Amino acid sequence: MSPRAPRADAIPAIPAVPFLARASGPVTALEREQLLSIATEYRVPRNAPVFKRGEPAEAIYSILDGVARSWRPMPSGDRHVLAFLLPRDLVGLARLGRYVNTVEAITPLKLLRFPIESLSSLLRGNPELQFKVLCRVTQKLRESQRRGAIAARRDVHGRVAMLLAMMEESQSVAAKPPARISVPLGASDIAEFIDTSAPAVTKVFRDLERHGILQREGRNMIRIVDRSRFEILAEG
Repeated sequence: MSPRAPRADAIPAIPAVPFLARASGPVTALEREQLLSIATEYRVPRNAPVFKRGEPAEAIYSILDGVARSWRPMPSGDRHVLAFLLPRDLVGLARLGRYVNTVEAITPLKLLRFPIESLSSLLRGNPELQFKVLCRVTQKLRESQRRGAIAARRDVHGRVAMLLAMMEESQSVAAKPPARISVPLGASDIAEFIDTSAPAVTKVFRDLERHGILQREGRNMIRIVDRSRFEILAEG
């Protein structure tokens, strides 16, 4: 990774759909300055690790741009993909001072690196910022639970719909979801996450377009055409 000083506008907003009815507010100007004072901006090339499972957990990362995957090795030698990590996600789950998963770039990544000791001191002195971070972490826990629900689905169409719904929630805190979902993932990436084949994923998208549920717009954008049918499919 190549470190550099972060730009003034690089501090994440840390938005989330929290467990309370009221969403947490945006990062204030003072909080932005405080975060900026301890942050370093990093760039990670495609397919390179941000950190590896078992390494000392020295920092928390916030993704500014790009997509990463979190995974851990299986006894068979295969890797088990646990999550896709998107812009504004916080990265760095640890246990007893060591990272529990490997995180690597799917696309070129731009991240902010926050040393754990400095970030801990900052959060202890700012309960409101601590709450905003807690809301974001809580959202990621909800998404982890939904990952288990995706794996339990038998139908591939439902698994793809649940993944799209999960990505949509991660991208918006609005009560009314936006019509478009950014999906900067290839069929093989999605297939690895939902435990199927890339041709099966491609077929699902074609089927959903043919039935008027969604429409692909360009390479990385999905527009939900029929919201009610999409939600029924995603909820199973």
